[in-house]
Amino acid sequence: MKKRVIVSAIGLLAVGVLTACETTTTAETTSKISEEPSTVLIPSTDEGGLNSFDSTGRLQLESYQKAQRTSESGEPAHFGEVIRIDLKDSQAKGAIAFREDYLEDDLSPRTTFWMVSHGEANDSTEENPSWHNHTSFEIPDETGQLQTVLEMPYGTFNEPNAYGVPLDEMYVRTTEKFVASNKGIYVEGETGSDRTVKFSSGTHSTNADRRFAVGIDGSEETGNDAGSNFRVINYTDAGEYKSTPLFAERSTSNVGINTSSPTSPLHVEGDTIRLAEKRTIASSTEAGQQGEFCWDDNYWYVCIAENTWKKFPLESW
Repeated sequence: MKKRVIVSAIGLLAVGVLTACETTTTAETTSKISEEPSTVLIPSTDEGGLNSFDSTGRLQLESYQKAQRTSESGEPAHFGEVIRIDLKDSQAKGAIAFREDYLEDDLSPRTTFWMVSHGEANDSTEENPSWHNHTSFEIPDETGQLQTVLEMPYGTFNEPNAYGVPLDEMYVRTTEKFVASNKGIYVEGETGSDRTVKFSSGTHSTNADRRFAVGIDGSEETGNDAGSNFRVINYTDAGEYKSTPLFAERSTSNVGINTSSPTSPLHVEGDTIRLAEKRTIASSTEAGQQGEFCWDDNYWYVCIAENTWKKFPLESW
C-alpha cells in the first residue's frame, strides 16, 4: 500500500517534501505516518546485528538532473534537488539532527549534531534585530546546549533577509579551535594564484578587517624552482596593503626583511639591525662558529673560523 503525503519530520528532519512511503507486511517494521505532528517513521531492526546483513530502513532518492537554478529556457527550475527544506518563518532553522536514542535514562534521545540553515537569530527582537544568514554545524556544549562550531554564510551578516555573498568574501568560519591531525593543512591553488591565510580583527570579516596574511604569493612557477614564494603581509587599519615584513624566495632560499627581492641569504631592507644582549668573548679561542658576531661595552667580536675570534675596539666620538 502506498500513500502520498506532505511530511514535516519534527526534531529529526524538518522537511517540506512530497514523498511516497510504502509500508511493509511485517508488523515490527511497518512504516508509520502519524497525524500530529506529521511525521514519517521508517524503522530499522537489530536482526542484522552490527554487520551480518542489512536490516536498516532508509529513504533512498534518485536523480538524473542537474541542481541548477534555471532550466535551459531560463525559467526557475531547481530540478535536481531531491530533498527540499522550505523555511516558512525567518527564525525557522529546518535542522537535520543526529540523536542518540539507545540510552536507558531520561537523556534519551539526545541530540549530538545539528546541520542548520537560517536567517534571523533565535534572540532577535524588533528592538534588537539579529540576522545570521548562514548554514551552520552545531554540537552540544557541556550543558547540553547546541553551539555553532562551523558556519558558512549565504548572505551578509546582520542584514535582514540577505541573500548572496561576493566571491571574494565567501568563507567557512569555525567558532572554536581548529585541529588538523598528522596530514597537515593544504591551501590549494593553481600556479600564479594567491594562496594565503588571513588574520583579521573582529568576526564576519571583510577585506577592510585584514591585518596580516601568511602564505604563497601569486608569482608564476617557470621552472628551476622559481615562483610560489612565501611571504608575510601586513595591512593598515583600513585593510589596505602596507608592507611585506618577511619574504622567502623558493628558488634561492634567500630571506628578505621588508623586501620582496632578497639578493643574499638574509637581506634586510633598512638602516639598523639590533642585537639587544651583550656578550664578551674572553679568549680568541673561545668556542664559536664562523660568522658569529657579538658586542660588549668595549669591543665588537667576530668569529672568523671555528673557535677563532677577532675583535676591534669601540671608540666614542
